[in-house]
Amino acid sequence: MNRAMRPPSLRRQAAGTSIRTPSSWARWGLTIAVLEFVVLFLLGLAIHLRLRAVLAVDTTIAAWGVSSTRHAHGGSAWWTAVADWGQPNVLRTVLVLAAIALLCRRRARLAVWILITVVLETLVAPASKPILDRPRPQWSHPLTLEAGSSFPSGHAAAAGMLVTVVILLMFPWTGRSLTARVTVVSLATLCASLICLSRIFLGVHYLTDVLGGAILGSALCLVAYLVVGRPVSAPPGHKTPDV
Repeated sequence: MNRAMRPPSLRRQAAGTSIRTPSSWARWGLTIAVLEFVVLFLLGLAIHLRLRAVLAVDTTIAAWGVSSTRHAHGGSAWWTAVADWGQPNVLRTVLVLAAIALLCRRRARLAVWILITVVLETLVAPASKPILDRPRPQWSHPLTLEAGSSFPSGHAAAAGMLVTVVILLMFPWTGRSLTARVTVVSLATLCASLICLSRIFLGVHYLTDVLGGAILGSALCLVAYLVVGRPVSAPPGHKTPDV
């Protein structure tokens, strides 16, 4: 068959381009989700056992973060603004609006996945705090006051959920250019990173709290994706549906 007359899929295969199938996305998603839950368990175990190395890293970084905020002009106001805009309910609302937009575009499967992810994170993240009931960092002159337990960070859980949703939307589902996809994912990752850092620089969470929260939010998103969000296999010769 003449190269110019080949279907696009055959031309991509001939050029050696790897094409992700629904089953391959499922394998990758399951592997990452399992690894995330393992890391989350190990973090919780280290905190429960009060491992010296982990506590030393946590307290050192927390003290450095608070000190940096105190000495930076406008540092406290800046990080407070980041934390306010990155509140879990704000990020959840953004995702709900994204789900509505997908419904309007007849992407029902993706919309349901996002809504289930938001519900899971809303229920699981707060419910996981009493498991370890870890006290928050204590300061003689705190920059701000927060109630509740420290592990995992609710802000970080919502941020991890958000950036994972963006990644899964941009790469398996869209036909946009690679540059556009990388740009969107990079911006989402930057926003999520700033939200997570704000919890340390305001002195209301330890590093392991933030890591645990981000991993929890991402893992819940992947679980929901594997159940309802991923593409479904289609018979040979048929286009894989994305709704």
